[in-house]
Amino acid sequence: MIQITQRSVITKGAAQIARLRSEFAEHHCVILPQLFSSGLIRIILQRLESAQFYRNRHRDRRAQEFAWDLTVRENEMALHLIHFLLNNHDVFSAIQQITTGAEIGSYAGRIYRTLPHLGHRLDWHDDADRNERMMGISINLSSERYAGGLFQLREKQSERILCEIGSGNLGDAHVFRISPQLQHRVTEVEGDSARTSAAGWFLSEPDHLTALKNLSCPKKTIEKRAS
Repeated sequence: MIQITQRSVITKGAAQIARLRSEFAEHHCVILPQLFSSGLIRIILQRLESAQFYRNRHRDRRAQEFAWDLTVRENEMALHLIHFLLNNHDVFSAIQQITTGAEIGSYAGRIYRTLPHLGHRLDWHDDADRNERMMGISINLSSERYAGGLFQLREKQSERILCEIGSGNLGDAHVFRISPQLQHRVTEVEGDSARTSAAGWFLSEPDHLTALKNLSCPKKTIEKRAS
């Protein structure tokens, strides 16, 4: 079990860690149930209620558009809080135990939302255009269950699907390998409910202190609001 609370990172159960490691080795992806505690989720959702989103189109290294969504602005407290929570050596250590990867330097990411019936999408891509990206992570911040919006990971050459993850519980996360040999996507959301996620990467560099200094609000402010 791995869970991030308002005060600590809880890691326990060697057998469970070993099971997750085996699952990741086979599928290059693993689900981490309730990575964020219910208390943290309440704080983050409160911040998201007043957060500003903007329309965001994403292009790959060949300048081809592969995604369109609503993205939280970089100065929003909800985003800073998640950066602060994930830029933590205990989190890095737990992820490294599961993925048996190299040492993690920092986390960087964003919060985004895809709505049904608007053409919001995240097509197949590999995220490997930057060498420092080691693992991807997506954390469910959707206040309601949504239909569609499946995360899928596949082998690039064979197109064999390695894992598929649908709507889960608030605070659930999945971690997946970043590699030029792998691609991932999120299918279009259906029904009436939106899909909201915190998504990003565990990076080999910069170090986590540098990453935190790059935030546009002081670390002490984040600590105070998370307590």
